[in-house]
Amino acid sequence: MVARPTAAVLSSAALTLGAALVRGALAGVPTLGLLGRLAMAGFALSTGRPLHFTPGGTLTVLLYGGAVGAVIGLVVPLVRRRLPSGPLGGAALGALALALATPGIRPPWPRTFALFAPAFVAYGLLLARLWRNRK
Repeated sequence: MVARPTAAVLSSAALTLGAALVRGALAGVPTLGLLGRLAMAGFALSTGRPLHFTPGGTLTVLLYGGAVGAVIGLVVPLVRRRLPSGPLGGAALGALALALATPGIRPPWPRTFALFAPAFVAYGLLLARLWRNRK
């Protein structure tokens, strides 16, 4: 017979997943959103395309940064204990986030990865810090 999880275990799991979503979104907006927008500008400049910033477009990128950050944040409870502590663990988390997001990065050119990688490393560092400061 398989043991059924207790209400306390399920409640704890739900709180952990909720915290992962919120922390991931909080880390994703300034890093994946704002730094991602700057990476887009860098891509435009490096390929000779005109810069085109609108408030609506910037808000959309910030929201996407939060959404992607929230989804990737769900991975943290699974890998947290396996990562080194401190900034090295945060950088490793950022590298993992970049690896998870790689299929969505377009165009898949080395320049694109070079421009977006700092945003993902910053995301990992901030997210690790948010988990470290949890109460």
